[in-house]
Amino acid sequence: MQRAEVVLGALRRNAEKEGFVFSRVYRYLYNPGMYREGVRARVDELGDQLRAERYYPAGREEDAWVEEAVMCLLEAMFPQERDDADTNRWAQVKASPECRWALRYDIETACDGWHALYRLLGPHLQDGRFWELLHRFHLFQGKDGRVAKMLKRLACGRLQASMQAMHPATRRFIEGHEVLFLGRVESSMNQQRAAIENVAGARGVDVKLEIAADIRRGSVRLGPYAVRAGRRRCFLLIPGDSLRRWRRPFTYRGHPAARNDRLYLTASRIVQIYRQELTAWFQTFREADNLRARLREFHFYHGQSLLKTLAKKDGLSLRQAAAKYRVLQDRDEGRAGLSGGDQHSFYPLQIRQLFSA
Repeated sequence: MQRAEVVLGALRRNAEKEGFVFSRVYRYLYNPGMYREGVRARVDELGDQLRAERYYPAGREEDAWVEEAVMCLLEAMFPQERDDADTNRWAQVKASPECRWALRYDIETACDGWHALYRLLGPHLQDGRFWELLHRFHLFQGKDGRVAKMLKRLACGRLQASMQAMHPATRRFIEGHEVLFLGRVESSMNQQRAAIENVAGARGVDVKLEIAADIRRGSVRLGPYAVRAGRRRCFLLIPGDSLRRWRRPFTYRGHPAARNDRLYLTASRIVQIYRQELTAWFQTFREADNLRARLREFHFYHGQSLLKTLAKKDGLSLRQAAAKYRVLQDRDEGRAGLSGGDQHSFYPLQIRQLFSA
């Protein structure tokens, strides 16, 4: 039999052909090369069950082998485009001219349920035995199983691809499973809505649209941002409720508070965790137009919480803790300065540049 690399390579090449329909995929599961090298000698009985279509997932060790092979085949047949150009995408959102209305919908909700998955992927994969095996995994594992999650991700990708050709006067942006259409003054929101519903309806899936008729008077959400139209371009803003949700673990009754759940950690570990949280916050909202103002607001609560946690851990006042650890001093230079001579930077370079600007 052919090696797994040869089989998967052929499937990937066929996937690049427009309109190609896969068939007779199930037979590749008989191939011992599709399974991990350490278990290939033990798949003979499993292969007999698959040939006779008597295999059902039941929580056995063999299920993991079959699941892994099935997922490899799915990934080869439905390659997903990986868009790493996040900055370019957000730059396009900002540059959208003369936006007057917006339509937003969640692709993921349209791909819920087995029938929706089959309607979206079935035209590209016509192998009844393979679909029956997928259905058995879906029934056994539920919607939170690995196979079900992968099928949903692949179906979302297919639905996204179907939305490529839309009204030319609109701009389409995808963040995760959310899609936002921004329309210009001369374009019709009703035409755009009808186009989306027709494309989705033709595939038997429901699309729930969220409509903002005039985003000059408000904002719509896309990913972590609120999109608001200006005179010449759109603005990406950090929503107030998102900021409050991020700072909630570090406050008590509206004021910065110590994290009692971290008092058992060493001081260096506490500082490391806080630094990771600040970096994660920055990476989430780095393209926002109001980043500097929101960062200073979040940092006030987050930084004071760190100082209070260190002070409470050692039974010191805030002034004494600041003098001992020098965690939040000289923030433009970014010195953490833990006692013992550790001079690693508490603030990442990009955050230091914002503070010093």
